[in-house]
Amino acid sequence: MTVAATGHRFRLVDPPDAAALVSTRISVSPYAWTAHVRVFTTAAALRLRVPPTVGVVEPDGDAAALLTFGADSLDLLLGHLVALAVPFEVLGPPELRARAGAVGRQLSTDHSPAP
Repeated sequence: MTVAATGHRFRLVDPPDAAALVSTRISVSPYAWTAHVRVFTTAAALRLRVPPTVGVVEPDGDAAALLTFGADSLDLLLGHLVALAVPFEVLGPPELRARAGAVGRQLSTDHSPAP
């Protein structure tokens, strides 16, 4: 059998990272809300706390990581972030950033030291 050119040409490109694709599809895509957060710990340390079935972790310099994950409510997103027990900055959505501020103010008011 000989190989003959058909006239159709294509450029072979690297396929997407299958593990990253699956992680995104199960940890972000099916949810009503998607959080984009800068977490102030290394990506390696964050991956120990956030498995690929829960969120996508990417490095953000030497001392921070970007976390993308989803949930069906803003409070669930916020609960996951607080449970990490590391400092974080909500990058989006704006509704999650506002909710984090409101919950923080309420907790501060409710639990301030007694006079």
